[in-house]
Amino acid sequence: MSEAATAMASRFWRVTGILSTYDELELRLGYLSEEGDGSQEDPGSALVAKLYGVAGDLLLTHRVPVRPTEAGRARTVRGAIPFPTATRVIRFEVAGKVIEEIGVPAAGPEIELTWRPPERVRGKVRVTWRGEHPLGMKLDYFLRYSHTNGVTWSPISLRTPSEHQEIDFDQLPGGERCRIAVMATDGVNTRLARSSPFAVAIKPCRAVILEPSTPITAPAGSVVSLHGQGFWLEEGRPEPQHLAWESSLDGPLGNGERIEATLSPGTHRVTLTAGCGERAGTRETRVEITAHAGR
Repeated sequence: MSEAATAMASRFWRVTGILSTYDELELRLGYLSEEGDGSQEDPGSALVAKLYGVAGDLLLTHRVPVRPTEAGRARTVRGAIPFPTATRVIRFEVAGKVIEEIGVPAAGPEIELTWRPPERVRGKVRVTWRGEHPLGMKLDYFLRYSHTNGVTWSPISLRTPSEHQEIDFDQLPGGERCRIAVMATDGVNTRLARSSPFAVAIKPCRAVILEPSTPITAPAGSVVSLHGQGFWLEEGRPEPQHLAWESSLDGPLGNGERIEATLSPGTHRVTLTAGCGERAGTRETRVEITAHAGR
């Protein structure tokens, strides 16, 4: 891939699919993105993508990464191919033979976000949109969410041909200027519609009890292993220090990601508190300690 071709590619065509043992290529609808992660070529890959302009001129050649599947009979295709704006045809080759050809539609999808957010959003909400293609092509959609007023975006849905999706905002990081975006793709051309900003509640530190993952019963005198973690949604980072364990019967048990405790007989509500101050979060599990020690 030449430096000139790279300079023409300000966006990336994200592609996934399956390459069979017979070198038959089955692709999902791709989409254009400004995010270039995964755009590194695989020098050893047999799958080559060639992008051509309107006059048939070769704009770019890119070896697309492929990986064996667990069954070992086919290979997964996943990559981000630099996409010059002038691209009109994409051909995939193996050993110099064209196995798939994709024409870039002359027109792209049109998309309108029909959901109008209130000033503050909470709970489960049905987000709706309307999309169409001037050439009548099939469209796929997926949602992105930003709690930073569009500075950063995160995917919050799988692809769907539907024009609605239920989103639980109680599970998303909060902020005073959050946005939803819906992306529409015809397989190559991609359009984006963003919502106006809205507020979502800032979340407490998320406490997660990994062990015991379900309520347990143990005999008296047993050592119970407790393992948990904390995570700050808005900051996108773990909480490794402020982790406190407590029993409804025995009181404070200790601090840290992992502790071992010998509990008194009875039914304990064991609570992990992650974080501190007003944003501390909790999670509970139940531990039943029988009155008789095990043999």
